Amino acid sequence: MIIISSSTALAAILVLCLGYFFLIQQPAQAVRNRQMSQLDPTTGDIKEADVSSLTLETIYREYFEESSKCRKTYNELFGTSDGFYSENSPCRTTMSFQRNGQASKSLEVQRYDKAAKEMRAVEKQSWKSRITEDQFKALAHSIVSSEIFQGWKDGIQIHSSNSTISVNHAQRTRRLMSNVDKSTVAFLPLMDAFKTLDSQLNWEKSQ
Repeated sequence: MIIISSSTALAAILVLCLGYFFLIQQPAQAVRNRQMSQLDPTTGDIKEADVSSLTLETIYREYFEESSKCRKTYNELFGTSDGFYSENSPCRTTMSFQRNGQASKSLEVQRYDKAAKEMRAVEKQSWKSRITEDQFKALAHSIVSSEIFQGWKDGIQIHSSNSTISVNHAQRTRRLMSNVDKSTVAFLPLMDAFKTLDSQLNWEKSQ
């Protein structure tokens, strides 16, 4: 009787194991495989095809051309009489590229207003242009396939930041932020991708 009971128990365990494997584990693995196959392997959790626009906003002074006044720090340009100190540029540039081909760029020079105790724009310029589908795809690939983008946790806020890259995708926005300097080797190539595309376009001044 003991041998028969043991054999019956072993058979029951075998049936349970086979049932788990064929009815639970395999279907679950198939779902995981199907989900992974729907993701672009170079972009982690976000497909490049889902990106609708990319925007760079920066006051990092070395982003600007060497001949530009924006290459100077705030105090090199305005001195110290404002009672304000910053190693960043007083210029803020914002550059945005849309999947539909629209491109825009703006430059704002800001100075500290001692009376109002806040930064005020003292100069503004804006431009517009067009980009090709291939140019947008190349920029999207540079940003979305990067390690910093794939590893970024949405909702992270950096209080001391001089540069932000915003990626709009599927009704959401992922914002990568950094206090950029020469040592931020992961972030600088992303900014260079914007700068390269900027140099390829014919910009027209906006009215």
